[in-house]
Amino acid sequence: MRLAITGAAGFIGSNFVYYMAEKHPDYDFILIDKLTYAASERGYSWENLQMFEEDYRFRFVTADINDKEAMYDALYMCNAVVNFAAESHVGRAMVNGERHILSNDLGAVTVAEVACAYSSRFLHVSTDEVYGDILEGSFREDIQFNPRNRYAGSKAAAEMNLRPFIYPPHNLDLVITRSANNFGKFQSQEKFVHVIAECIAKNRPIPIHGEGKEIREWLWVEDNCAAIDLILHEGKKGEAYNISSHQEVSNLDLAKLAVKHFGGKIKFVPNRPGNDRRYSIDTRKIDRLGWKPRATGKNFEKVMLECMGYYIQKYQKV
Repeated sequence: MRLAITGAAGFIGSNFVYYMAEKHPDYDFILIDKLTYAASERGYSWENLQMFEEDYRFRFVTADINDKEAMYDALYMCNAVVNFAAESHVGRAMVNGERHILSNDLGAVTVAEVACAYSSRFLHVSTDEVYGDILEGSFREDIQFNPRNRYAGSKAAAEMNLRPFIYPPHNLDLVITRSANNFGKFQSQEKFVHVIAECIAKNRPIPIHGEGKEIREWLWVEDNCAAIDLILHEGKKGEAYNISSHQEVSNLDLAKLAVKHFGGKIKFVPNRPGNDRRYSIDTRKIDRLGWKPRATGKNFEKVMLECMGYYIQKYQKV
């Protein structure tokens, strides 16, 4: 298989490249990224993926997914494309949401049009934030969207604009994933787990918005990569799949876990506008495909602390 991966230098995208390179040694890969602040841990580079630069299976393409001509060149002869490319930061969307619409919505549509031309399978990576928050229970894939910030709105819009491609005359082989909060290596400095570790390493207080009672389901990025691989190969055309390991932890409790093991202190700051109270998604659909996350129960805490330790160690070397 020849597989194109957009947003390949970003957090989940680069982890997916590592996962697929090991899992499928007979695949060829086209890695596409425009190298913004979200590419690599420090931004603007292919640093996460440098080990593959001399590997004949990989071709690197620095391009914007809205550049249709570049996408026609990059996706030529590809059997499938996985679209990770996105403006993923909620806070940035509040300041300037236009680029979220351009990348997350219009960019996804551009890639879909090219995938149609080449009859490629198209896996679009979305988010659980399209559902909004839920105080009790969990969202199924068929629930009406209720995005509560401009990032989530752009991702919801993308899904709505991609869905018509399933039908004639396009007949796009489309599948969609919606995952919970990811954590792991290669994550941008703006994400919470990375922020916690950097604050501890630099002897700064960990900022907690409001009372820190907002609850997220935390998903190890390698578990997400395994799920995306499974859906890419076995997901049903036109279906969306929730991905979560159901590890519910409040922001405050996550910070306390870090302080308990690594030291440091916590500082409460004004809450972020539109900060959703709780995310939770139903995963029975992907469970039926046979997917099982590894970072659950006691192993979840172990993997989370290893992740925090990874970032702390990197900052202490600076």
